[in-house]
Amino acid sequence: YFYQDHSEQNVIYGFPSALSLTKNWVKDDILILCGDNFLKNVDIKEFINIYQSVNNNSKIVVGCKHLHKNEGKNYAVLDNSLVPKFVEKPGILNKTNIDNFVINDVTQEVPVYAGPLVCNKIIFEYIEKLKPSARGELEIVDLINMHKHVIPHFYNGIYFDIGSEVNYAEAIRGAI
Repeated sequence: YFYQDHSEQNVIYGFPSALSLTKNWVKDDILILCGDNFLKNVDIKEFINIYQSVNNNSKIVVGCKHLHKNEGKNYAVLDNSLVPKFVEKPGILNKTNIDNFVINDVTQEVPVYAGPLVCNKIIFEYIEKLKPSARGELEIVDLINMHKHVIPHFYNGIYFDIGSEVNYAEAIRGAI
């Protein structure tokens, strides 16, 4: 468990920087669960089985869910128009249309990154190549997109972002 308190000056934060702190413990394959993801009734074995079925050193299995546009505006959205790639917070940071969806249509469901991830230690080589985003952080989607074989896995079960105090409280009290 690694915590970033964001109080230090001149430190680049973001999920990849925290992940880089685990480099000495990772021997090969790695299952990554983000601390602000609440998962319930999710079969993690599905991710591992998919990962093991693909013979490619630069592969990553990415957990995905379909959310309504208004739910997904703060998430990375899957753009399957050419190859699977993710766009970080398209409704906030850039006004890109994803898969020809209209950004203002909040009734439209969009595919979003909703962890977990399965990959191997090549991820640490990719972290070293990352540059900070417009937000000044290393972005998980940039790290995912560096992989040559991105495998979106739409899983059953509940995903809930507990990155805010309100959502965290809802998860603790069992509202999910």
